[in-house]
Amino acid sequence: MPQAPLPRWLGRRPSLRLSPDGSPERKWRSTRGLWALIRHRPYYFVLALLAIAYTIVALHQRYISAERIWIPPFTVLGPVTLVFSERDLQRVWRWEIAAGHYPSAEPVPAYVGPAEPNPARPRPSHSDASAAEGQARVYVTPEAPRASVAYPPRPIPGSAADLDIIMQHCDFSGGKYVRDCLKTLRSGAELDAASRHVRGGTAQDFKYIYVTDFAEGAGHARAVHNETTQTTQILNHNISTHHDDRRSRPNILALPPLPTVDTHGICHGVDRRVFHLFWTGTFTDKPYMALLSFLYTQNLGLHLPRGSLPPTCKTEMWFWITQPEWARFNRATWEKRMYDELKTSEWAVPFLHPRFSEVIKFKIWDAEEQLDAIDELKDEWRRHKHVVFKSPRATDDTEDAPGPVEGAANTTTLAARAPSPGGGSQSADAYDRPSVALSDLVRFVLLHRYGGVYLDVDTVLLRDWETLWGAPRAWAYRWSRLDRYNTAALRLHARSALGAWLLRTALADGLDFHPTRVSRYVRDARMDRLLLCLPDALFDPAWLMVEGFHAERPPQPLLHTFNDFFETPALLGASPEALGFDGFFKGAYSYHYHNNWWTPFDPARNYPDLGPRFATNLSTKDHPPEAMHELSWSAVMKRTFEAYIQGDQPNMYGEWLEW
Repeated sequence: MPQAPLPRWLGRRPSLRLSPDGSPERKWRSTRGLWALIRHRPYYFVLALLAIAYTIVALHQRYISAERIWIPPFTVLGPVTLVFSERDLQRVWRWEIAAGHYPSAEPVPAYVGPAEPNPARPRPSHSDASAAEGQARVYVTPEAPRASVAYPPRPIPGSAADLDIIMQHCDFSGGKYVRDCLKTLRSGAELDAASRHVRGGTAQDFKYIYVTDFAEGAGHARAVHNETTQTTQILNHNISTHHDDRRSRPNILALPPLPTVDTHGICHGVDRRVFHLFWTGTFTDKPYMALLSFLYTQNLGLHLPRGSLPPTCKTEMWFWITQPEWARFNRATWEKRMYDELKTSEWAVPFLHPRFSEVIKFKIWDAEEQLDAIDELKDEWRRHKHVVFKSPRATDDTEDAPGPVEGAANTTTLAARAPSPGGGSQSADAYDRPSVALSDLVRFVLLHRYGGVYLDVDTVLLRDWETLWGAPRAWAYRWSRLDRYNTAALRLHARSALGAWLLRTALADGLDFHPTRVSRYVRDARMDRLLLCLPDALFDPAWLMVEGFHAERPPQPLLHTFNDFFETPALLGASPEALGFDGFFKGAYSYHYHNNWWTPFDPARNYPDLGPRFATNLSTKDHPPEAMHELSWSAVMKRTFEAYIQGDQPNMYGEWLEW
């Protein structure tokens, strides 16, 4: 059959055949042409595969994953985020070691140079990169009095968790299971005291909590002397210059002065023990549950008569609030408006009771006031107002007025969550994503200024945090299977060198504090051992199972999705009521249920059920008899916490609330 040539297509010349009736018949050899393209232009094929892979992963993260986030392109392959020279990074490391913030036996990066005296490591030290000069450690297990053996004992005041040991038992990268991790965490703290005799293993296998031996370590605590001299010595001592300084930058990182207090007292450290929560919009059952879990689990002295000294270092919950509509009013009125709104919310008003006023404190988030108080940000943050003023902060002062002020700048982009009849959010459409982005900034600013631990509001505390407060290390936790940070639980020290470096680095990156970017900052600077990435089993024990891991050896309970916490599947529906609070990830420090803002904790009692002392319109009105049904884990948790406030049962440590 005669053929006529045509131009090349995809590297192969197609042919034109004439059919028997004389009409042209094209036969495109596309398969062979595509193969020729791959063979002669392989980079086109590689780029196409990368684009397809990114699209699949990005769409999965945006529409299927629990976090519902969008991964910006080139996040992983982007330029190095280093802003400061290796010399500055070395100074940060030396500052943190001298401040007692690095109690780990893990060696420091080579660029840090020779070993520095480390007041956080006991002597004699193992072969680590820091010369230990701290107090000896005695590993202990708290003991419950025989009369109270049905309840776990409180942690020993001043005790600390050895995070190196926890990593050995819990690290996902090391092939460890959440089930085994939780067993170590609860057994070492005697959280299962009543069933210790049916525990597999010996007591020595589970010891991860220690106290310092003051008698043996006396004299080795960091001396209190002139902070200027001390800072100069530690930052200028033996600075190494043999490293390649190709990444050096013209910026000079100014570090805060070293703390000048003895870090080894029973309430060691200059940081206050403060949990920070941040909220915008209507006060719902979600912050209500976070605050109830705080009262139920932490050692706040609520079992003692009012006015008694706390049994251990004072712990507080600071609840930061911002509202979009406040931007129309003078900032001097914001606090009054906040309390007026709280008093009208049946979910919030119980926490205004004088019994809780010393441990739960509501505070105003004022972006300008907060950022101007941070030395590392105050002169330059206004270049990024589009990020900062996703909070209710007008650019200019407005006069106090009972109503809106004409011409007042309203720079906020936040939208209040729509309340449901019980006060909870009614749909996913009402989910306030801008406030989530704003909270990425808020947590680092608050922790650098005040210290403590930041928690996302969608968190329920499950045990006393005494041993985590005692561990002087900064940390966040792991993003499930991925080797990067999730800052839903984040601990930083006030005015630390690490915090100063993080703030200045993020400032150079447009004040981007998204966990993905923070992970990149830390990785590029080799600071990952200063900001420890703890296993998610401690704070987010369901995450790996939700993503399909550890299905062969799951923990208790088994949750296939985060929604199973609120709507427990029928196959597992007997567990919540049969096991109660004790059967829910026992050993973990907290549980993060990943949003679900629009799902009520207890649909049958979608109101604060705290008894006559806190009677509300919904709790006092006549309700039809509750039909017999199985309760979800979320409903069991809510009713357990409420029973403690009502006085119907003690808290998890057997302590009754004293009014």
